[in-house]
Amino acid sequence: MSTGESRKAPRGLVHSRRAAVLMLLGFLATEMPMPYQAVALVALVPAAFESVRAIRLLNHDGAPRATTLWSGVGLVLVVGLSAVVALSAGAYAFNRDFRECMQGANTHAAVADCRQQGGTGPLSDFLLSG
Repeated sequence: MSTGESRKAPRGLVHSRRAAVLMLLGFLATEMPMPYQAVALVALVPAAFESVRAIRLLNHDGAPRATTLWSGVGLVLVVGLSAVVALSAGAYAFNRDFRECMQGANTHAAVADCRQQGGTGPLSDFLLSG
């Protein structure tokens, strides 16, 4: 290699770095309180697309296997984190009224009324214990 030549990084590394930054932003957004936690999906969905694009380009360009493997690990983390955020948002919407009722209940009779209105399933029992 002469002094004027430089090694070019595989094209997929640009997408891999972009996916990593978006994943970090998405992870930080998951630390927000529950109704606002869904904002994390704004960063996590593009991170998934960038990860897939990175893996495809890295495979096409013949990049080292470890680079492709770590991009795949990042994709698994993005999908897992997105699923957790989506399930949390779904559970929040499903039990919002019950939680508000329980927070306002200050007597045993009020707690009993909330249990009748919100049900006594395993999810409501879990919310009552915490």
